[in-house]
Amino acid sequence: REEQAMSIEAGWREAVRTALAAEPLWAATINRIGDGESEGAPVPSAWIGDVIGSDWGVKDRPGREMRLGLTIFDRGEGERIAGLAAAAEAALLAMPRGLTVGDGTAWESSGAVVTRVRLSRRRDGTRLAMIDARLRAWGV
Repeated sequence: REEQAMSIEAGWREAVRTALAAEPLWAATINRIGDGESEGAPVPSAWIGDVIGSDWGVKDRPGREMRLGLTIFDRGEGERIAGLAAAAEAALLAMPRGLTVGDGTAWESSGAVVTRVRLSRRRDGTRLAMIDARLRAWGV
């Protein structure tokens, strides 16, 4: 059961990466989708944070509730990063409700939910969009 739990978190993370890379505005604009903040990353870039998973099972089926954070990093005007954040949110919400992970285990879900979006600007002019999402899934 623990092996499956790790697989579903990794599987959702990769599904998110794939969905974002396929989003037209992201494909045309984002230079890099990484696994963490990088000093020398070209702008605009994005990184997917750790996936935090917890038990969400029922008596006869395994289940996981997962949360992840997505951060977009840009410089310049705020309109572009706001558009990228909106496109990311739309891509997350449009993701398929089924997920098969690397070991072939199938999971179904009720769909991703965006729980928070925050746009901010640092003193140096860097702009950040932080998006938190949740997915609840159960084994098929």
